[in-house]
Amino acid sequence: MPLHLVGDVVLAVVAVRVLGRDVLTLARRAAAAGVRLGVSELRRDEQKDGRA
Repeated sequence: MPLHLVGDVVLAVVAVRVLGRDVLTLARRAAAAGVRLGVSELRRDEQKDGRA
């Protein structure tokens, strides 16, 4: 496992231990928002290209 991945995992575990389950909820919401943003960007690009 690469060292930067180990650091990310350790940071995530510490954040969950310190801040509790709220961190997981916030992470899920941020991920969902990122997915929605990505999908809307794809749709906008398709409409701009005249594919939709």
